[in-house]
Amino acid sequence: MTAVVRAIQDSDWTAIDKIQWQSYPDDLHEDIAVLRHKQQLSPDTCWVVVDGGGEVQGYLLAHRWQSTTEVPALDQPLPAVGGNVMYIHDMALAPSARGRRLSRLLWQALIEQVRRENLTTLALVAVNDSQDYWQHRGFEITTPVAAEKGYGARAVQMIMTL
Repeated sequence: MTAVVRAIQDSDWTAIDKIQWQSYPDDLHEDIAVLRHKQQLSPDTCWVVVDGGGEVQGYLLAHRWQSTTEVPALDQPLPAVGGNVMYIHDMALAPSARGRRLSRLLWQALIEQVRRENLTTLALVAVNDSQDYWQHRGFEITTPVAAEKGYGARAVQMIMTL
């Protein structure tokens, strides 16, 4: 059965929250209302990947952002979205979905949307020692992230230019 990427539906949030708990330590877990807020501000850049049976296997939340030097605080509603940078807030897969190339489907959906919006810069904060994964995708480390942003001690900001 083939996996597909689709827009987030209201019924997906329980699965998204479960994947978040499975993917991150407690101090990086965000309130589901905050994640929903981000998706509501930018529904065209937030997706789930579902398997052939319709089960959510992963998600990606992204939104436009105004800066490559400032990052939004973790677990805080966004003041607004906009700007010429596509900020990847979160991408996570269920443990059982890892190694099945499902993140590639989410990544492709994002790149297609970035191109439709005529953007050339992507930014993110790498947590959980994920820098190598993002460097493999073409991102470069720019700076450590200030502790008050809530991403943890080893978080780094990364950018990519298409």
